[in-house]
Amino acid sequence: MDARDAIAVLFDQEVLKLITIALVGWWLRTTSATGWGGYPAPMQFLYDGLVTLTWLTGTVTYYGGVLALLVKLVYEASRRANSS
Repeated sequence: MDARDAIAVLFDQEVLKLITIALVGWWLRTTSATGWGGYPAPMQFLYDGLVTLTWLTGTVTYYGGVLALLVKLVYEASRRANSS
């Protein structure tokens, strides 16, 4: 596989989608940890629940996106290497 094939794999539309998914997951994880407190008890419970849900969603999205991206890159690289 030459450099042109490697660049073509990196800028494939599916690879760019997976990179975007991983970045959204990373953003959800990092933004869920920052926030404000000091709400009344029912609102604090709701806020903590939403922060936890956002963090869990971000974690699953981030690691799932990174894993899917690695699988896609390895698959495309092996497919292109075997075709040449």
